[in-house]
Amino acid sequence: MKNRLKYLLVLFAVSVVVFSKIGGSVFAMSLEEIQRSAMEYFDKERMQNQTQSQLKHDQLMTLLFTAEELELSDFERVYPDFIGGIYYNENDDLVVQIVEGIVPYDSVSKFLSENETIIVENVAFSKNELNTTIEYLNKLFLCDNSPEAFDNVLGFGINTIDNCIDIEMFIYNTNEITHFRENILDSPVFSFIQGSSLVAESGRVDLLSPNGASDGEYETIIRNIIWVFLIPFLLVSLVVLVIAFVIIRWQRKRN
Repeated sequence: MKNRLKYLLVLFAVSVVVFSKIGGSVFAMSLEEIQRSAMEYFDKERMQNQTQSQLKHDQLMTLLFTAEELELSDFERVYPDFIGGIYYNENDDLVVQIVEGIVPYDSVSKFLSENETIIVENVAFSKNELNTTIEYLNKLFLCDNSPEAFDNVLGFGINTIDNCIDIEMFIYNTNEITHFRENILDSPVFSFIQGSSLVAESGRVDLLSPNGASDGEYETIIRNIIWVFLIPFLLVSLVVLVIAFVIIRWQRKRN
């Protein structure tokens, strides 16, 4: 028994050395990649742009709402009919969507014209229309006698960037789209798409935050963690188990 314990201790020491040899270079390389990615993401220029965009967003909000209305959640606020949506693009620039054919407040028009870094887009639907429609869908979906057409719906949510409501379907074809429109609601704000990942975003907030990592960046971080720690650990563990099995079999034969 003591000999077996001694062999296992020696084997553990060897596995530590092997792990350091296998994982050391991978760890150093991946850590360098993570540091480089972090520096690129949080570089000074981008941070300044984020701060400026957030400041301009807050200033715009004071032109759209009273102090009391600013205390409400985004869904509780009634936006002016000329606002289609507000979000930050991939460069963290503030984007303001203006509904075509509706003239903004003079103060808002002046603010947008004086801030050239704010991107203005013309869209078809107001934020109020999108919010009202999504609220109707939520209530209909959650009611006791929900239409069976929802059985083919994987998820739905406001797509602020495209100024529409995405309806994600299990079976995506003309017949299913027609069935949805005839039995649930026929609205021009709908955009029907093949089911993929919207179910995880059906309750997402319309205003995209300039802070935090994107989905792709989270995937990169997770992938780096797997390569740095998990895979080397599993490989070394497998080697240790195989060697331990061989030693135990060998000792049994000797005995």
